Amino acid sequence: MLRDASEGPRAGETSRLGRRSVLRAGAGAAAGLLVGGRGREAEAAPPRQAGAFTIGGRWSEEQAFQLMQRADPAQFVAFTADFPFYALAPSWSGAGDPGATVELLWSADGAAWSEPLWIGRTGHFGKPDRDGRHIGSLVSTPGAQFLQYRTYDGAGALAPLPGFEIDYIDASAGPSLEQVANPATTPLFSPPPIISRAAWGADESLRFGRGGKEIFPVEYQPVEHVIIHHADTANFNDPVLEMRSIYYFHAVTRGWGDIAYNYLVDFMGNVYEGRVGGETAVGSHAEGYNAGSAGVCLMGRFFRDDTTPEMHNAIVWIASWAARNLDPTGTAPFYDIPSLPTICGHRDVNNTSCPGDEFYFQLENVRTEARRVIRGRDDPEPPPAQWYAGMQVITNAEGSSLRVGPGLQFDVVTPVNFGEKLTVLQGPATNDGMIWYEVQGVTLRGWIAGNLLIPDPDAAPVNAAPVVDPAATAPVDAATPVPAEEAPPPAEAPVQEPPPDTAASGSAPDAAIEDGQDQEQASRQDAWRAFAPGTVATVAAESLNLRVEPALWGTVLTALPGGYQATVVSGPVEGEGIAWYEVATPEGVQGWVDGSFLTTP
Repeated sequence: MLRDASEGPRAGETSRLGRRSVLRAGAGAAAGLLVGGRGREAEAAPPRQAGAFTIGGRWSEEQAFQLMQRADPAQFVAFTADFPFYALAPSWSGAGDPGATVELLWSADGAAWSEPLWIGRTGHFGKPDRDGRHIGSLVSTPGAQFLQYRTYDGAGALAPLPGFEIDYIDASAGPSLEQVANPATTPLFSPPPIISRAAWGADESLRFGRGGKEIFPVEYQPVEHVIIHHADTANFNDPVLEMRSIYYFHAVTRGWGDIAYNYLVDFMGNVYEGRVGGETAVGSHAEGYNAGSAGVCLMGRFFRDDTTPEMHNAIVWIASWAARNLDPTGTAPFYDIPSLPTICGHRDVNNTSCPGDEFYFQLENVRTEARRVIRGRDDPEPPPAQWYAGMQVITNAEGSSLRVGPGLQFDVVTPVNFGEKLTVLQGPATNDGMIWYEVQGVTLRGWIAGNLLIPDPDAAPVNAAPVVDPAATAPVDAATPVPAEEAPPPAEAPVQEPPPDTAASGSAPDAAIEDGQDQEQASRQDAWRAFAPGTVATVAAESLNLRVEPALWGTVLTALPGGYQATVVSGPVEGEGIAWYEVATPEGVQGWVDGSFLTTP
C-alpha cells in the first residue's frame, strides 16, 4: 500500500491529509519544484553505507544547495535517490526547532505518488542521538526512489530546517521470513524460538565506526524489569525487512551503533534477537533506565489497533522468559521510581505515548499470564497452526482473493480459481476475525484466509527439478515416507522428541535419532543412500531440520515435515558421522539435511 496509516497528528507519528489537501499538495508539487532558484531537482551524491544485506544513503540539503537556501519554502524540494529504498527517516540540526515537522510524498516510478506523510521528531528515548541532531520517525516507503518534501516549524509555518538530511534504507536483500522463522520445538517452559541476528540479516559492520572501533560496546547487567515498547511503524510490514530497517535507523541514522531493544516481536508471533549480547546486554531503549532492563518491542503501532493473538502470545512468552527470576505481577524500586511494575510500558519510565494506548491497557493481562507461565500453570507454546510452511494446499472456493497483507484492508493481488495449487509460506496471522496465511503459486503470491484452503490431494513440488535416471541412485531407503497431506506435524512443533537415552542432553534433534549413538543409527549410517544432484527426494522422518551448514551446530532454517519433497543440489558431505546433502525446497530455500532421512518417491 502507498501510505502509512496514522494515529493522528501528534509529534513523532505519520498522518495523512484529506482528499482536498492531497490535491492541493499535489498541485503545489507540480507547480514547480524549485531548489535554490535553479528550477530543477536537487542533486547530491549521498554517502552510502553498504553491508551484506542493507544499503543506506543520506541526502543532505546543505550539500545539494551548496550552502544556498530555498527561494521559497512553500515549494516542494524533490530529489531522486540512487537506489530504491524501503524506509526513511529525516533529521535536522540540534539548533533547529525540535517541534518541527516534515511533509513528504514518495513514489516508486515518479508518476504515482503516495499521500503526504507528516513526520515529526521520534519520541523514542535511548542514547543521545547522532551529533545532537533531532531525528524524525522511521517510516516505511516500499520500493520508493523519488521524494518530494517541505518543512515546517513547530508553529506549523513553512520554514527551512538547518542541517536537514534524509537517511533512506534498502534492507530488502537477505533472508526472508519464511527462511528464518524457526518454530517452537518443545511444550516445556523454555525461551521461545528466537530468530538470531545472523538469520534476519543483521549487518554487523554497522556496529563499528572508523578504524574498526565498536560504537556501542556491550555491557551487561541482570534484568530487574521488562520494558515493553512499540516501534510506532505501520502494522503488518514485512518483519525481516523491518528488522533490518530499524537496525539501520538506530545504528546509523541515530548514531547508536546497534539496535536499541533486546528483543522484537512481529505480528505472526516470531521473536527476533535485537541488541548484541542477549537479554542482559544493556540496550538503548529507555533513557535513564536501560541498565537492568530488558527491552521488548512490538513491531507496529498500537494506539487504536490491538495486537494479533499470535503477537500477544509471543509477548507473554518472551516477557515470561526475561522475567523468569522475578515476580511478573509485582513492583520494585528502579532508579528514581519508587515502585515500578516488573513488566511495564515505556511510558512508565519516560515521557512518551509508547507502547500505544491499546496495548498499554493489555499490560495487566500480560503480567497475569506471564505469572501463570512461570509457575508452570500455562504452556506458552501457541496451539498448532492449521497450515504450516511448505504444505501443499488448494483453494476450496471460486473467486478467493489473494491480498497484499493479512487482512481485508489490504489490496487484492488477484482472485484465484477453485482448486488453485498453492504452497504455504508463512503464518498464521489473525486479523479481521480470520486467520491468514501467506501462500505462493506458480505465478502468484499473497495472503489468504485459512478457511479458504484444504490439503492438496495431489501434493507435489512446485517447479521442482526433474528426477534423474533412477539407475544413478542407490536402492530405495527402508523408511516409509508419510504423505504430507495425511497427518502433518504442526508448524510449532516440527521436530520429533529424541529417544529416551538422548532426551537428557537437551540438544534438539534433526530427526527422531539424529543425535543418537545407538545401534539403530549405526546400522542406518551403514546403509547411506547416494542421491545425484537433481533428484527429487522425500523426507522419510516425521520431521527433518534444514540447516545453514552441513553440521549439527548449523543454524536451523526450518523443519521439513514428513513426506515433503525437495531437490538435491549437492552432496554428500560427511560430518559428525552423518552424510549431509544440500537440498532446495520448492519455495527456493536451500540448506543441508541428514541424507539418511531422505528417500526417493
